[in-house]
Amino acid sequence: MSRRVKGVDEARALCHEYFYPIRLEPVEPSAPLPFSFDALVAGPVTLAQLEFGAAIRMSHTDLDTAYHVNVPLSGTLRAVHRGVEVEADPTRAVVFGPHGQIRLDRWGSGDRVLCVKLDRAALHEELESLLGRPVRGPLELAPAMGVTSGAALSWVRLLRLLSTDLHNAGGLVSRAPIAEGLGREALRGLLYAAGHRHLTELLEPAAPARPRTVQRAVDAIRADPARAFTVTELAAVAGVSVRALQEGFRRHVGLAPLAMLRRIRLGCARDELLAAGPHEVTVAEVAHRWGFGHLGRFAAAYRARFGETPSATLHR
Repeated sequence: MSRRVKGVDEARALCHEYFYPIRLEPVEPSAPLPFSFDALVAGPVTLAQLEFGAAIRMSHTDLDTAYHVNVPLSGTLRAVHRGVEVEADPTRAVVFGPHGQIRLDRWGSGDRVLCVKLDRAALHEELESLLGRPVRGPLELAPAMGVTSGAALSWVRLLRLLSTDLHNAGGLVSRAPIAEGLGREALRGLLYAAGHRHLTELLEPAAPARPRTVQRAVDAIRADPARAFTVTELAAVAGVSVRALQEGFRRHVGLAPLAMLRRIRLGCARDELLAAGPHEVTVAEVAHRWGFGHLGRFAAAYRARFGETPSATLHR
């Protein structure tokens, strides 16, 4: 969704619709307020690029149901949350937890900010899935995060990749299963990128799932390869943490869980192409039926796996 508006009321309404109720005022009350707002919703994550045509101040009370990260793409942003002041810029993001009033004391004219809202319950569920145990209490994310290196840089790059679909009507992010999956990846990425009390445990190597446990996930994939499995769902089927399942697959299967799903789907697509006549189906129909949204990548993966193009198989 892309909007260009003028006026404080319209800006407040858009922020309320996609994020939270806010108090918003221009630093110069008599100045006009051009406002650029580009947003998308990817499952549990809402992502938007905001730019004000005049310097503003903003505040809101508890987020309650969400965590929030602001990543300036240009300029600086001065924020205060629970008594901690952070000056954010393109090298440093500011992170807000669900509780405590937030003040944005300085958001300069023309400064563009990537705003990320992450569902609180979904983030906690993702952490529990990774650790394989319940997590009690708030995560207590660190109030600032350097974004020029390491996991945080990778996370911001993922967000930028998502944001490239802000103006792409009909893009992959407009498809609910893909949007949900990308949103979940953004949740998982933040858990590795931001400082919090569970990070040390999260970074420790996980004990691999046993072969019998891994087999439960393998059986689920083989029974329903058309299903849009996530690693989290497969870990739940196996009854282990995501990290234990991934390590178990690496050790006992030699492939990551989703890589195995992809390989099985390629085989299913090949079987369908071999069984059909060239006037009965198209390669694109078969590819999409088996979860391959990008036809060129499907063709490349198919040729690497079977030594011929999907079209050659269909016409043979």
